[in-house]
Order: sequence, then C-alpha cells, then structure tokens
Amino acid sequence: SIARNERQNAAAHAWGAVEERPEEAAPARRSDVLPKFGCQRKITKADDQNKQLTGWLKQQLEWWQNGCIEGDASQHTAVGLTYKVIALIRSWPTKITPENWEDQRMLLAKQHFMSGRSSSANGGWLAYLEQLVTGGLPALQRVDAFTFWEKDPVRVAVKEITEMHMGITKKQMEALARKHGVRGARDLVDRRRELPISDVLRRKLELAPCGSDAYPNSHIPMDVQETKQIHGILESAARFIGLHMTVVGSWRRGKVGGHDVDVIIHAPLDGPLIDARAYAFESPTGLGNELMARFFKAVDQFGPPGFLHPHRSSGGEIFGNAGGRLPKLNTKHAFCLSPKVHGAVRRLDIILAPTDIYAHAVIGWSGSTGFQRSLAEYAKKAHEGNWKHVPDQKPIVGRAGWELSPTGEKVRRVEGRELGPGEHWAWGKHGIYIAEGSRHDERTDVYVEDNASLRTEKDVFEFFHLEYLEPREREC
Repeated sequence: SIARNERQNAAAHAWGAVEERPEEAAPARRSDVLPKFGCQRKITKADDQNKQLTGWLKQQLEWWQNGCIEGDASQHTAVGLTYKVIALIRSWPTKITPENWEDQRMLLAKQHFMSGRSSSANGGWLAYLEQLVTGGLPALQRVDAFTFWEKDPVRVAVKEITEMHMGITKKQMEALARKHGVRGARDLVDRRRELPISDVLRRKLELAPCGSDAYPNSHIPMDVQETKQIHGILESAARFIGLHMTVVGSWRRGKVGGHDVDVIIHAPLDGPLIDARAYAFESPTGLGNELMARFFKAVDQFGPPGFLHPHRSSGGEIFGNAGGRLPKLNTKHAFCLSPKVHGAVRRLDIILAPTDIYAHAVIGWSGSTGFQRSLAEYAKKAHEGNWKHVPDQKPIVGRAGWELSPTGEKVRRVEGRELGPGEHWAWGKHGIYIAEGSRHDERTDVYVEDNASLRTEKDVFEFFHLEYLEPREREC
C-alpha cells in the first residue's frame, strides 16, 4: 500500500519515522489538483498561503545547494525536486494546517512529484511536510535537514562562502574551514591577507557582498532609487553605442533590495535578426567582445568619476548544441561603486544577446530559477503520455526551422516538424531544439527552430501552448 511503501522508503532514505497509518485499500490514482509543471501556473509570492512552509522549504533548498561538503550524498536530484515542491506549495489553493493535514495529504499524494508512489519522490516529501506541518522545525528527522546542517560550523562556512559567488571551489572552502578555522563569509574576507589563497582571490574578496574593510557597506542592499540610478547609467551607455537595454533578474519580477544588477544589452528589436555568428564571441577581436569593450568605456563616460571598479571577468559563455558549439551569448561580471551608499560596491552582470535569441535570453535571465527549470522540463517531457500535460492536449509542432547534421550544421529547412521516435523538445537561453538523448552531455540536437517567429516572450509561451505569465507570476 501507499502507507507501507511510504514508511519503507522514508526509512531507506533517512527521512525519519512517521506516524503509523491504517493501510489504504488501494493505491490512490494520480489526479493532480494543479497542473503538473510550475510553468503552467501563475505563482506569485504575494498569493502564497503557506509562506512559513515555503520559507522552510527554501532554507532546505539553499542548504542542499550551497552547504554540501565532501562525503555528503549527491543532492542533485533532491535540489531539482525541491524546486518543484516549493512551486507546488506556493501555488497550493488551501492553507495547510495541522487541523486539515490529513485531507490535504490525500490531495498532495495524488499530485505529481509528491505521491508516495513516485519513484522520484520516494515517499519522502510527504513525510518531510508532515513533520513540518504537524510539529514545526523541531519535528524534522531527516539527517540532512537544514536544522541539523546549520549546527555544523564547516557547512555554515561553506554555505556562506558559496553564496558570495566568488569562484571558490567547494574543496578549497572546506579546507579553509577545517584547516584554518574560517567561520563564514565575513571571516574569510577579514582574514584574506593571512590565508593561503591567491592574490587574485584576495583582491576579489574586497568586493564581497558581505562587506570588507575596503568597502564596509556592501552588505547594505540597494533601494529603488539606487537601482534605477544604476540602470540609467547603463542604459545611457548602451544607447551611446547604438544598443538597447532590458533589465532582467529578480528586479523584473518586482523584487527590491538586492546587491547586484542584471541587464541584457542588444541591438534594436525592430531591426533585422542578428545571430551569434555576427558577434563571433569565440574570437577575442570579434564584434561581440568589441561591443562589450565599447559599452564599458561608455559606462565610464556616463557614470560619476570612478564609478566602475577595475575588476572585470567573463561570466561563462552560453553554448547551443548547434552550429559547431560556438557560443550564443556572452556575459561579463563587473563591479561599480554605489552612487548612493558610501563604501559599497555593486555587482553588474551584463549579457550581450543576439536579437535572434533575445526572447529566450530574457525568459532565462528574468527567472525565477525554478521557472526556468520548469519550462525546460515541460518542453522535454510534456509529450509523454500522448501530450496530456499540454494545456490544449495538442502536439507541439515546429513552425519552421532546420534539420541539423551530426556536427550541428543546418542542412535542410523544413516546416511543421514533429517529434520522431526517441526525440523530445528542448528549450534554453539559446533557443528551441528537437533533441535525442536525455542527459545534456549525451544530447544530440537534430533540429533547431527558426527564431523569426519567436521575437517576444509571448511568442515562446505560445509556441509551447502555454498561457503567458507576467514575470512576477513566475515565482516557481
């Protein structure tokens, strides 16, 4: 029965004991209260009726993502599932309480990613939620629950350092904590001159968002006025070199109070489509890198004296699987002095996007991370079970695009491309493809959709038969 399997799986996966229940006569049939994928639901933080519960789940997610150390079991699957569970509880139509838990548990058990019969859930999430709902944090029994990990000084240090995004490896973080007694992010920053780290990292730690002796107020979050002031400087610089700018990141979803600014710079959207080949991101002297250099030079011109900090780094190029593995986007990480808070620096994430993939880039960088993951999974898996998880239950069919050679070259233009055996749709910041193979490192793209009809976010939603969601409604 579900109850017995749930208890056995919970024990096998160290979730802790749960109260014994009478065995059910027959397994509950899957009957979702909500659509399976988070990208199919309007999910806002304001409408969350279970804020305390989702807050605890978010803490668990952050610890699994950032607090793992050597020897911990891989949390990759757990992290992916946690994103789905947070989105589900955040959009759940009823406030879950100890008094109504039994009824809500029966409904949750029928929901995808929650059922005790799901091989991916292993019965554990219902046990975990039951402990939180009926007993709060003291009732958590899983050995890797965040309430246990936050008492471990090594994991605390690793988590805080990871969240600074300073490019330090987990192995190095753990060594700093175990061998040198580093207690957290600010302790690392304060002791950077005495610790065995590179000179490059020492200089970089001056810019840490937790603050440093060089910039003691970087921990103070930006307000609306400061954020808009930085946006204005960046937009003036983009316009000066003939580009436009779109603000992305959590700001676009309505969040205020961060420590960084994310923007996409791009050619005018009403002009002809420009693809990545025109920018030649793979070449240090290509147009893409030249535009980035001109942009930062213009930022120096429009910002106050000394606005840009000299430290700058590449943020990792985004590759599509087509076109000989050439980069499709380029990102630069930079830092600026706060125009409002004395002694504070702010991180700038600048993305130069070709206009032919602009719509995909905006969706990807606007977030949330859970939404981005959900849309990618929906594209890949919505066809399973005869398209029953597509809102109109009709096949997703390509409009027009190109068949690709095994090396990723466009070989033949086709219209109305449908999935073949073993194929699935794939979406990412660089476009829409049909692919073979499940794992990303084993995936082969066989078709790429022409972006001529995918100029806006709404076009992408429509392609996948989804209702358009405003950015603030994407809080998966």
